[in-house]
Amino acid sequence: MFFSQLWSYLLGYVLIAVRGQNLERFINMALSRGIFLWDVTRWDDTMIMMKVRTSGFRSLRYIARRVRCRVYIQGKFGLPFFLHRLERRKMLAAGALLFAATLYALSSFIWFVEITGADKIEPEKVLRAAAKYGLTVGVSKWQLNKSAVEKGIEDALPELTFVGIEIHGTKATIEVVEKVVPGDRDEVKRPAHLVAAKEGVVKEILVMVGISKVAEGDTVRKGQILISGIIKDEDLNPEEQMAEQRNQKPRAPGEPILVRARGVVRARVWYQGYGEAVLDSFEEKLTANRVASIGFRVGSKKVIVSGPREAPFRFYRKDIDSRRLPEWRNISLPVELFTITYTRIDRIHRHLGYEQAVLLASQRAMGTAQARIPQEAKVMSRRLERVEAPGSGVIRMKMIVETVEDIAKVQPLK
Repeated sequence: MFFSQLWSYLLGYVLIAVRGQNLERFINMALSRGIFLWDVTRWDDTMIMMKVRTSGFRSLRYIARRVRCRVYIQGKFGLPFFLHRLERRKMLAAGALLFAATLYALSSFIWFVEITGADKIEPEKVLRAAAKYGLTVGVSKWQLNKSAVEKGIEDALPELTFVGIEIHGTKATIEVVEKVVPGDRDEVKRPAHLVAAKEGVVKEILVMVGISKVAEGDTVRKGQILISGIIKDEDLNPEEQMAEQRNQKPRAPGEPILVRARGVVRARVWYQGYGEAVLDSFEEKLTANRVASIGFRVGSKKVIVSGPREAPFRFYRKDIDSRRLPEWRNISLPVELFTITYTRIDRIHRHLGYEQAVLLASQRAMGTAQARIPQEAKVMSRRLERVEAPGSGVIRMKMIVETVEDIAKVQPLK
């Protein structure tokens, strides 16, 4: 089917309308003579529409006279007719060819350069290095050596480990990968305490390095030392003291040992969330009913030229658009023109049943509590409580969530 349509386009075809009483005989005679017809559509009892190639159109006119029908051309399509129209519009054809040639020529150049992957290094720095080795806006694609530009940027910017250039149309994308500069390796060895990141009740404690300052069941406050990084001689038993003397550098008598505390301190932590729902509320909705007032202000005096002086609606939104007169010969006139638009607001009453209000308030309370709970925390229990507010028309709920989590965080020693 595709090749048949393509062949018809190359040869040219016409859309015709045939009127008469013997339409079926007209079609049968055309098909018997090998004339190709398609898209045959019947409009009414006396007219049909169809498409036929230009090579078979003349034969159709002979058949139409035989069966006493009339043929009308409704449209001409295909390459021959297109070329014929171009002959009459030579300047249009020349302009189209010139436009296509210009577009092709412009598409052979780089007009946009984009940098991706530059987090710490400045993109302008990469662009300057790329321009130095031949990649800049306006350079032709056939003159661009991507490998040379990539190597040149890597040599010019040692803070990069990889440079790749991709060209899509008129856009060049320079993808860079920055070197990961290792942090201070001594930082992980610096002496530090483990302190409580939040309040809670210690459930279990595991000390790997340091001295424990709390025990299971203790209530700790935020910032309290859990595992100390300061070890004194009295904190060590005799065997540990002897081992310490063999392993550590010489130190003054009574001088404490400073270590980086390590361990896990799991505690019971409680989170609270509050939520409320109003039994009766009003939803405001803007309408298309608008009224405008136009006026001017001279000093402190306001004059309304047209429109209402006050808002014509009980509930409304007020928008003011004011403009001052332009200066004339460096003289500023104290006149301000303004337009006030009043848009009516419909207030829709919403009533929630008691059960619906409790459910909504509970969901909101759970949401606020859940937002504060870390992902790694293990939830042990949830308790929902009603906060009494008699006569307020508001249902208030409180959600209390108990979790068990590691509350220890590092605090370097000063």
